[in-house]
Amino acid sequence: MAFQICGNPVNINVSTSSQTVALDFKGTTNARHIRVVNDGTATAFIRFGPTGLTVNTTTTGIPIRTGATQDFHMQPEWTNAYAIAAAATGRVYFIPGDDR
Repeated sequence: MAFQICGNPVNINVSTSSQTVALDFKGTTNARHIRVVNDGTATAFIRFGPTGLTVNTTTTGIPIRTGATQDFHMQPEWTNAYAIAAAATGRVYFIPGDDR
């Protein structure tokens, strides 16, 4: 099935410090997937969850290689995305959608 955008894309300008961004599902309950695109020059580590978390490169992060695109199924309580870069900087994009 094709990925259908169901909200506004957001991004994090990653660095070697944990950053966060609120996910924008446009009030729809249909958007239960997030497409992640790492447009940076280093592996980024991400995680999803409620407000107040952090991510690191050793225990809590899911690695997303440079130039990679990955889709994730979301839980309703996951309202934020977190990202950190292994080294260097770049942007990681989070695009809400569905594959119905």
